[in-house]
Amino acid sequence: MRILSRYVLREFLVPLFYCLAGFLGIYVLFELFDSFNRLMEARPPFLEVVAFFAGYVSPYLEWLFPAALLLSADCYAALGEYHRARDVYYEVAMLFPNTDWGEDALEGLRRVMEGKKTAEKEQTALEDVFFNVTEDMNALAEELLKKKKLKEILMQVNVTAFI
Repeated sequence: MRILSRYVLREFLVPLFYCLAGFLGIYVLFELFDSFNRLMEARPPFLEVVAFFAGYVSPYLEWLFPAALLLSADCYAALGEYHRARDVYYEVAMLFPNTDWGEDALEGLRRVMEGKKTAEKEQTALEDVFFNVTEDMNALAEELLKKKKLKEILMQVNVTAFI
């Protein structure tokens, strides 16, 4: 795992946890209402009920995790924490390329970068968080957006060549 990925994960665990807890709480609540009568009739031990719900939500984690990351990035952007939003959008786009999650992250990254909202210096520089890390996140984000734009142009040229 790259140092930058560890930084983003550590820095954004709190909003990510809140988003995941909210999503999982909704799913568990729906399942609880659906199976409440059966649970009351069977009266299983508490640990079996917890194991049942853990098994119920585990398949959904595959798409809940990126959704929670995107929601936390949106929250950061809404709160004016554009550097943090940029970092989360960038990591989601890198972790989930060629997916809807990656496309949504790229769109969020475009919105943050187009407004030049991250042009000013960060309050806490990346070098201060991690010793000897000097990556320029604005440059990395711009490079990612340029690569994606180039791929889109090439895809359009290839599609029109066959028409």
